Amino acid sequence: NQSGASLGYEYVLVNGSTRIPVRLGYTALGASGVGFDRRRGFTYGIGYRPSDRLSFDVNFMRPDRGSQETVFTASYRF
Repeated sequence: NQSGASLGYEYVLVNGSTRIPVRLGYTALGASGVGFDRRRGFTYGIGYRPSDRLSFDVNFMRPDRGSQETVFTASYRF
């Protein structure tokens, strides 16, 4: 079993149909099994959405233990 909680703020800059979300938050995840400790830390990121269907995001987490985590995401909605 695993439980978690997140709290954050997202500000979206809009220019025509283009949106640029900027995020800041905090995430707390419980331990999820043998070898997987709890994860807590500040999160932040930025995205680029040139249309309603296409988006690109990069998000970072600075955990209380360990090194910085980086996630890149590209998605297309059909």
